[in-house]
Amino acid sequence: MSIIILNYITWQSTLNCIQELLKINYKYFNIIVVDNNSQNNSLKNIKEKLELKSSIVNENEISNLFLKNQNEKIFFIQCLHNHGYAKGNNIGIRFAELFNPEFILILNNDTLPKVDFLDNMVQTFNYNSKIGLVGAINYNDKNKYDLDSAKRNISWYHVLTIHQSFSFFNKLFKLYLFKNDSQISNLKKKEFIYVEIISGACMLFKTDVLKKIDYFDENTF
Repeated sequence: MSIIILNYITWQSTLNCIQELLKINYKYFNIIVVDNNSQNNSLKNIKEKLELKSSIVNENEISNLFLKNQNEKIFFIQCLHNHGYAKGNNIGIRFAELFNPEFILILNNDTLPKVDFLDNMVQTFNYNSKIGLVGAINYNDKNKYDLDSAKRNISWYHVLTIHQSFSFFNKLFKLYLFKNDSQISNLKKKEFIYVEIISGACMLFKTDVLKKIDYFDENTF
C-alpha cells in the first residue's frame, strides 16, 4: 500500500495528516509526499518536525530515491513546477509503482483519517472483484458529512449554471440539488454503496486499475 499526499504551501496540514496516518491500524504502507513547488521549505519543515533523515529528491530523480531509501516509511519528492492535482499525483503514483503495491491511496493533505479507515476501505474490495476504486465518507470541520463524498452523475443544471452569477435563489436551488444528488444517506443502511462520482479527497485504487486508465488526465490541473 502506498499513500500519496500532495502538498502545496500548507505543510502544517500535511504534517498533521502524516501524524494521524502513523496511528492507523493498517500495518503495511508507505507515505509519498509530493510537493508542488512550494516556496516555503515545506518538505524540509515536515522532515524536521518528524525528525526524519529521509532524502528529498526532485521529480527527475525519483529512481535514485527508491534505490537509496526503499526501506523507509516516508518519502519526499520535490516538483520543479506547480503541476496541479493530476500531474502532481501522477508523479507520486509512478514512484509508488516501484514498490509494486496492490493498492494506491490518493489523500488530500488536509485530511485527518480515523484509525480504522484504511482497513474498512480495503475490505470493501472483497465484496466484488470488479470494484476498482473505493472512496470514503468525508466529514467537514463541523463533523458533518461532506456531500461531495458520494454523488450521482453531474446534471445538466450543474453544467448550465457553473459560469453564471449566483443569485440568492440560485444558491438555494443548487444546495437543494446537491443534497438530492448525494447518496450519503443510503450509507446509513449499508456498509458501502455504488456511486458515480467519488471525492478526490480520498480515493483508494487498485494499482492495476490506475495503469489501465492511464493515470490521471494531465490536461486537467
